[in-house]
Amino acid sequence: MKNTACKHFTRTLAAICAAAALVPAAFAGPTVAPYFETWAYGSSQNPNSLMTARNQGGVTAATLAFGIAGNGCSLGGGIEAVLAGSAKTDVANFRAAGGKVILSFGGASGTYLEAACSDDGMVNIIDNLLRSTGSRAIDFDVEGGQSGNAGLDGRRNRVIQRLQTAYPELYVSFTLAATPGGLESNGLRIVRSAKAAGVKVSIVNLMTMDYYDGNNSQSMGAKAIAAANSLFGQLKGIYPELSDSQIWAMQGNTPMIGVNDDQSEVFRQSDASQLATFAQQKGLGLLAYWALQRDMPGGNDYNNFSLVNTKPYEFYQLLSQSSPPPSGIQDGTYVITSAYSGKCVDVAGASTANGAQVQQYQCNGTGAQRFTLTNMGGGWYRLINPNAGKAVDIAAASTADGAKVQIYTDNGTNAQRFSFTQGNDPTTWVVRNQASSKCLDVADWSTNDAGKIQQWSCSGGQNQLWRLTKQ
Repeated sequence: MKNTACKHFTRTLAAICAAAALVPAAFAGPTVAPYFETWAYGSSQNPNSLMTARNQGGVTAATLAFGIAGNGCSLGGGIEAVLAGSAKTDVANFRAAGGKVILSFGGASGTYLEAACSDDGMVNIIDNLLRSTGSRAIDFDVEGGQSGNAGLDGRRNRVIQRLQTAYPELYVSFTLAATPGGLESNGLRIVRSAKAAGVKVSIVNLMTMDYYDGNNSQSMGAKAIAAANSLFGQLKGIYPELSDSQIWAMQGNTPMIGVNDDQSEVFRQSDASQLATFAQQKGLGLLAYWALQRDMPGGNDYNNFSLVNTKPYEFYQLLSQSSPPPSGIQDGTYVITSAYSGKCVDVAGASTANGAQVQQYQCNGTGAQRFTLTNMGGGWYRLINPNAGKAVDIAAASTADGAKVQIYTDNGTNAQRFSFTQGNDPTTWVVRNQASSKCLDVADWSTNDAGKIQQWSCSGGQNQLWRLTKQ
């Protein structure tokens, strides 16, 4: 995969410069965590921040590319941007809004930390990133010539073991080159050595791209699925103690959307839909793609654009269709954000009093912005703010447009029951009150902190669309 020196994924040295379980997002199914080019921070690329991707495209998880060695045993590759300044703030805001962040190390070029550092040096670099960002998820993208260096496996495995001792919940994935036949020999060696060393591997993520096999009679979606089916058998051989469902959940799949480095290979929208359906049916743990910045229409350079998008974030939305189960939203605690303003649903002043206004506010990760959803039957949900211990409620059980949305002692009435219907954008939901049949709405299309949440006749407007991220 690419880093600051390259503009695309690759699996061969010749093409290098020509690349803990995550808490699931709002739905059952794979976490969809496309790669975000960290060198886009401060640039004119779109998106140039995680919050832009969240607000424009509903992105709730991302893989930050890449961390490699800078000058000696130091951090380079682009990911170092998140240690300070606006990029650090962006990651904090994204996580406060419920977003999930995977820190990815390696890629197609540059010197890996495993080659440049001692065990202590590498542990310190990664630990500093974990502490600075708050993330508890790391990925090792091992490819090209360095994937063939078995001598690096030992250091990598020792470092991961030390980090998993310090952070028992730490998610660890390996992103590895693939063919329709599954992992290549180097990838198999890397996974086997990790297991033998006692590393707890969360995900084995296939790079389903750049096959250079000359077989264009098979679609890229079909090849990605063939690779996943082959990986299933390979992982069963390495982890015979795991059930079939556990093996599927251990899989990730990462295509290069649109035109690949082998430009005869094109991963199209139909391929994304095919892969999303397969991932939902089998219960894959992760879907990703290269890269968020390429998930845009226009352009004439496949390094920067997919060259097949018809609208922004099209592949994110298609792959996200793997996530919602037919039964709707799962019970659990969520952060809820307005698809219009990007701000979080919030209890004003973190109040615990009856009648406190429900509003929107800059996402800050506090208890005032957490809501526990429970299906009370028939698809009608109760929303409890755990900080107050009180329910989201339509004041006085009103059926009028503009009625106040507040918190109130849980009383079991229909004024405190809400349905969730998927919006036209599959990352969004329309929230309708049972008593009034009216929708939760950002009053006056406000984008300001303290903008009031009210009920209003359902219109399908952007100010009535909401995104949920499970905590």
